[in-house]
Amino acid sequence: MSADDRLYRLLPAVLRQRDHAQGEPLRAMMRILAAELRVLELETETIYDDWFIETCSEWLVPYIGEALGVRGLRPLTATGFSTRAFVANLLDHRRRKGTASELEQLGRDLTQHGSVVTEAFTRLVVTPHLQHVRQGARTAEIRDPGPLEHLGGPFGDDARVPDIRAIERARSMRPADLEHGLWNVPNVALHLFTLQSRPIVRAEARPIAGETGWYRFDPLGRDTTLFSRPFPEDDITALAGPEHVARALTRLELAQEERGEVPMRWLGPNAVVRVRTLDEDGNEVLFSTAEDLVVDTDGDDIPDAPQPLVAVGSDASPRLRIAHLADLRAGGLPTRRPRDPRIVHIDPENGRLVLHPDAPTPAAVLVDYAIGHASPIGAGPWDRTAGFAEQLRAEGVVLENVDAQWGVARQGADGTEVFATLGEAIEAWNAFVATEGPEVTGVIAVMDSRHHARTNAADVPVDIELPLGARLIIVAGAWPRLDVDGVPTRVPGMVDPNNLRPTILGDLTVGTDPTVPSTATRSGGLWLNGLVIEDGLRVLPGALERLSIRHCTTGAMGTGLQVESAGPSTSNTTLEVDLEASLLGSLQATAPTRTLRATTCVVHGPDAAVDLPEAHLQLQGTTLVGSTSCRVLEASDCIFSGRVDTEHTQQGCIRYSFVPSGSHTPRRYRCQPDLSLGDLDDPVLRQRVLARVRPVFTTLDPALPAYAQLAQACPIEIRRGGEDRLEMGVFFHQQLPWREDNLRTMFRQFLRHGLDAGLRYEN
Repeated sequence: MSADDRLYRLLPAVLRQRDHAQGEPLRAMMRILAAELRVLELETETIYDDWFIETCSEWLVPYIGEALGVRGLRPLTATGFSTRAFVANLLDHRRRKGTASELEQLGRDLTQHGSVVTEAFTRLVVTPHLQHVRQGARTAEIRDPGPLEHLGGPFGDDARVPDIRAIERARSMRPADLEHGLWNVPNVALHLFTLQSRPIVRAEARPIAGETGWYRFDPLGRDTTLFSRPFPEDDITALAGPEHVARALTRLELAQEERGEVPMRWLGPNAVVRVRTLDEDGNEVLFSTAEDLVVDTDGDDIPDAPQPLVAVGSDASPRLRIAHLADLRAGGLPTRRPRDPRIVHIDPENGRLVLHPDAPTPAAVLVDYAIGHASPIGAGPWDRTAGFAEQLRAEGVVLENVDAQWGVARQGADGTEVFATLGEAIEAWNAFVATEGPEVTGVIAVMDSRHHARTNAADVPVDIELPLGARLIIVAGAWPRLDVDGVPTRVPGMVDPNNLRPTILGDLTVGTDPTVPSTATRSGGLWLNGLVIEDGLRVLPGALERLSIRHCTTGAMGTGLQVESAGPSTSNTTLEVDLEASLLGSLQATAPTRTLRATTCVVHGPDAAVDLPEAHLQLQGTTLVGSTSCRVLEASDCIFSGRVDTEHTQQGCIRYSFVPSGSHTPRRYRCQPDLSLGDLDDPVLRQRVLARVRPVFTTLDPALPAYAQLAQACPIEIRRGGEDRLEMGVFFHQQLPWREDNLRTMFRQFLRHGLDAGLRYEN
């Protein structure tokens, strides 16, 4: 009997026997009652859970806060954000009201950013007095590089002269004055570290072209900064230090750890930065700061063969050394190399590493490190489980009903279910769909964070073939084994899209042959999730119906998507493209693509961001760096940094967006700089407004963590010009202005009388 028969099993056996003789009508009725009983039990359990802030439903959090006297907070719906921690800690906040540690906790609970409080009066220059000995602030010691690393920041101890300007004038200041007004007796600054960090494990470093033994941590071969992983504070009353927030690592602090001058944090047993070399036989060598060379032959991260260190001179050298590996002023890489073949030099500020020139050339260099990011957009090691399910659900794709699944892994391939190259897995799909017919659904799971090419075992590029009605899903995720009758088995449809960031070398090519007869009764297409694609995606001339890209990254300022056509109005005319949470290069098409929808994306082209003259664009919370051309445009809460040209201006609408002056668009509603210009007729004043009201980004370098993030110097008309006074562009969904408003509201309630508070953004 199944679980639905639990009420039926409670009946006397004689009744069950009579019921069986009559065709079991009683059993059917009892199953209905059991289903209702289960609903009642779930409701009872939910009601019990909703009594506690730790387990209640999200919609109940504001109501519990209301019962505790929380007033004036905006309800936030940003993905992954909740005020649950603030409500849970509210009584503790009130007990410690006004203390620096409580204000730090308040900043973390209401913004989910790392926060550090600086009390300005503790850093001011004062006249010494024997009855009032001041500790902490001091003049800068130029012979000690350690304090100079934190000079002027929240972790510094340098003495400052008073600055009598108001600390909270920053909203209306000129960009050059944003940091002024902090150092005064009543001032308290809350420094917010807006960037987050996520660890990447066993990723493949990218060799530097034309060099031997040189590698970059970034999978696309770009210089990038390595980030720290914040440690929890030991005591609730302690103030946050550099190790408690996510920030870029520096050469100095890692070198001090390596030399033993400070306690191990980033290079210790729970290291953030680790380097492994992999030989042709699959043996790994783990480089660390330990006194032994650790060999891991089975790849399970457990050291199994320590070997004594080879001495260099009189001292034993550690395995991992910190060095300055930036380009020389005259150009080129520095000539300095490790002194021992079993030593590796790394540079955390540039994301580079170098091996000894006489060291054996490894088959691959695997690295562990943490990346910084403003939001989980693009390919990354974040959990994509909910987004992946939503992506498939939009088209009615059910993973449990897939017809076939293959894995791709550089190690552990068996040639049947798991292949060593992506091209072999694509070949298996092409053969399967040719045999089984068009209406099939297949999954290819890329199961590691290594580099993969769409070539087969013979090193021949393989194109994805998608007959009409066929559906293929390529996702970065593990394919776990399940215990089926005591045998570990890989079950089709089981994917864990989490913690991985594989890189597809070159481009990914897909095509559909429209000349092949098809009896398909459904639309087919290609779904991509969690991939870094070096040269973007290319759609060959054909009849592709659907393309969905989510949490993917392509080589920015290159080609993100290229839709080709064999002739005018002959192919890909029904293609619908869905983009979400992705960082892409330019979108181009020579075919009359039907529709392109983009939500929470950055599209960055060298000249044109979007060149789809026949497409209907539907954009939401997207930043486009470059010009845009299309047939019909609907956009909301977007930033167009280049000219916009729309063919049909009587259709569509642009709302709450930045559109450069001189663009040819449909009607605009509350867009900038139109709203700021108003009825100004003076050409001089108009030019001043146009020069001021424009987007200002922290950086447009896609290799940096703050890519496409609006700078604090960005005009408030853009930082709060989106719908509901939120910011325009790709970070619209994070509701950062509302978080800031909530923090300012609560700050006034928990600040000591006579003090003045202000916010400072550190990264």
